[in-house]
Amino acid sequence: MSYGTFPWPSPFTYRAMKTYLDGLPGTSRGANLFQAPGTNTGSTPAVLICGRYDFDRKAGILTSILGMGVSDTGSSDFSGAFIVATEDSGGRQLSELRLKLERPFDGSSAAFCEALPWDPSVKSVVLKDPSGVLASRSASNNLPTVQISFPNGGESLTGSSAAVTWTASDADGDPLTFLVQYSGDGGTTWTTLTTNSTSSTFDWDLTRTASTEKGLIRVFANDGFYSAESVSSAVFRIGKHNPLVSIQRPEGNLTVVKGATVLLEGRGWDPEDGRLSGTSLTWSSSISGTVGTGASLVLSTANLATGSHTITLTAKDKDQQSAAAHVALNVVSTVPVLPPVLSVAPASLEFTASTGAPISAPAQLFMRNPGDGTLSWTLSSDVPWVRLASTSGTGDVNLKVQADATGLGAGTHEGTIAIAAPGALQSPQNVRVRLFVEPIRLSNGHISVDVSWRSQYTGQTGKAVPLPQGDGFAYFYFSDPNNPEVFVKVLDFGASSPYLVFFAGLTDYEYTVTFTNLSTGKTLSFTKPAGSFAGGANNQDLPHIVAGAAYWSRDGLSSKALDGARTVLLERGGRASSPRESTARDMTAASELLLSKGRVAVTVDWRSQYSGQTGQATPLPQKDEFGFFYFSDKGNPEVFVKVLDFGSDRPYLVFYAGLTDFEYTVTYKNVLTGQTIAFKKEAGSFNGGADNSSLKH
Repeated sequence: MSYGTFPWPSPFTYRAMKTYLDGLPGTSRGANLFQAPGTNTGSTPAVLICGRYDFDRKAGILTSILGMGVSDTGSSDFSGAFIVATEDSGGRQLSELRLKLERPFDGSSAAFCEALPWDPSVKSVVLKDPSGVLASRSASNNLPTVQISFPNGGESLTGSSAAVTWTASDADGDPLTFLVQYSGDGGTTWTTLTTNSTSSTFDWDLTRTASTEKGLIRVFANDGFYSAESVSSAVFRIGKHNPLVSIQRPEGNLTVVKGATVLLEGRGWDPEDGRLSGTSLTWSSSISGTVGTGASLVLSTANLATGSHTITLTAKDKDQQSAAAHVALNVVSTVPVLPPVLSVAPASLEFTASTGAPISAPAQLFMRNPGDGTLSWTLSSDVPWVRLASTSGTGDVNLKVQADATGLGAGTHEGTIAIAAPGALQSPQNVRVRLFVEPIRLSNGHISVDVSWRSQYTGQTGKAVPLPQGDGFAYFYFSDPNNPEVFVKVLDFGASSPYLVFFAGLTDYEYTVTFTNLSTGKTLSFTKPAGSFAGGANNQDLPHIVAGAAYWSRDGLSSKALDGARTVLLERGGRASSPRESTARDMTAASELLLSKGRVAVTVDWRSQYSGQTGQATPLPQKDEFGFFYFSDKGNPEVFVKVLDFGSDRPYLVFYAGLTDFEYTVTYKNVLTGQTIAFKKEAGSFNGGADNSSLKH
C-alpha cells in the first residue's frame, strides 16, 4: 500500500516495486508477464498498479499496470474508501485492496502504487470509490512482441556511448512503452536504464558503466495491460573507460593577490574503482608544477609566481587511465580594479490577484554588485501590469515588485522584466514574471465565473474582464470598461437546491460562460453562437454537493420559475416596431433611464407569468452608454440596455438583454424627436436583441 504526497509502501508493494526498478529476474523470455510473471523459485505472480486521484476534480486515473514476480504476497492492514481491484472477463471481482488516500498539503492529487496477486483470468483492473468506478483498464486481445537488435550478444562496446535498439509491435495497435535494463553479471542482477520510453532506441552513456565480459540487455514492452520481454541472445563485452573528473572550486576563472590562499576542491570517479581520493587526484600548475594531492587542497599563492596559471586536477585509476579538468588562476602583485557585476535574484517572480483584489502581494527583486565600481541599473517590463517601485538607481537594492490585474481576464499572464547595467559584467538580464488572475467569485465565494469571447469579424479571441456589482451579479467587458458585453447572475436557494444561474449579452460576438462550484469542482458552460443575442438560465446542473446524493426538492421560486427547463438557450426574439406602431407613454423620472448624453430615454415594463403582477422596472444608471433595471430588489438586476451613437447620419445602435424569464417590454425614445421603438421579450424565454436601423437621430 502507498498513498499521499510521500507514498510509504507495504512490504508486498515494496518488493513488487523493487522487482520493477531493480529488475530482479522472473520472466521467461518473450512471455506474457501477467500469465507467466515469475519463474524463479518461490516467486509469486503479481501486478503493480499505479494511479492518481484528484480531490478537486473527484476523478481518478490508472497510470501504469506492470506484471512481475515477488518473493511472497505479503498483506496490508490499511483500510479506506478507495478500492483497487482485478476482475475477470465477466466483471467478477477476483482480488481487491483498499486504499486510504489523503489530500496532500501541497496539491490536490494523491498518487498510489499497489501490488496485487495475479490470476491468469484477470481481464481488467478498476479503481473505485463509494460512488462507483473512477477508472478502469482492460486487456486487449493480443500480447505485444519485442526483439532486441543491439547489443544482442558477442559485441564489444568500447566507445563512450552505445545505441541500444529493438523492434516491437502490437497486433491490436495499442501504443507501447518500454523499460530497458542492464546486467553486468550475466543476469544475476539488473539495473534499470530507462522507463516509460516510447522510442525504440536508447542512447546509453557507457562512461559510467563498469567494464564486463558478461553484459546483457533486456527490454520490456507494455501495451498498457500486457507486457513482453526480450533479452540479449548472448553476453557482450564493455571495455574500460577513463575516470570522470571535475573541479568544484574555484567555480570559474579566479584572480587573487599574491600571498592569498585559494581553496581547491574536485571530484574523481571511476566505473571500476568508484570514488577516487588521495594520491589518485593530483593538483598541478602550468607554471609551478605539482602543488598537492587529494579531493581538496588549501593552496597558498605565496610560493606561486605572478602570472596566469592553469590549475589542473588529474584523476588516475588503478589501470593507470587518467582524465583531467582545468581552471584558470591569475596571481597578481597588486589588487586590480574590476568592473561592476550585475547579480539578480530570483530568476522568476509569480503573482496571484483577482478582480476583487487586483493588486497582488509584493515580491522582492534583489540586485547586488559583487564586483568593484558603481553599479548603475535600469528596469523595464514588456507588460503593462507589472508595477516596479523604481525603474532606475545605483548600488545594491531590494526592489518591491507587484502585479496589477486591473483590466485583465481570468487566467495566466506572462511577461519579462529587463534589467540593464551599462558597463557591468553579466548585463543585461531578464526576470520572468507570471500573474495568475483568479476568476470572479459570486454567491459568497462559492461560484467562480469565467467568460471567453471570439469576434466573427476579425477572428480575435480573448478573456472577458469582470466587473463585480454584488455578491450575486457581475458583468464583463471585452476591451472597454464603459462598454459591458456579458451579464451573469447566481441565485442561491439553499444547500438542498442547485444554484440558479443566468447569463445574457449585449453583443453579437460568440462567447462562452463557465460557472464553477469551487466546493465540488463541478463546472457548467454555455456557448452563445456568433450573430445571435441568446441568453440562458439553468437551475438543475450546478448542485451544492457531489452528484449521487439527493440534493434538491422541486419547490420554491427556483424550481417553479424554470420547472423542467434544464437549460434554456434561445435566439433573438424581440421585435422592433416602427414609429407608427409605437404608443405614446407618459414616463416618470423614476422609471426613465437617460442614455447617449440624455438624448435617448429607456423604460422597461414587466409582467410575471406566475402571479400576474405587473410593474415598471426601476433604472440603475451606470455610464452614458448603458444601464440596468430591477423589478423589486435593487441587488437583483433583471434587464440591461445599451445605446451606441455613431453619428447623426446613422441610426442609434440599441441592445437589450435580461437575466429573467418574466415577460418584459423595453422602449427606447428619442427625446428630441419623440420617436419610440419597443421590443417585447416573451415570458419563459431568455431572448436578447439589437437594432441599428429604427431609432433615427
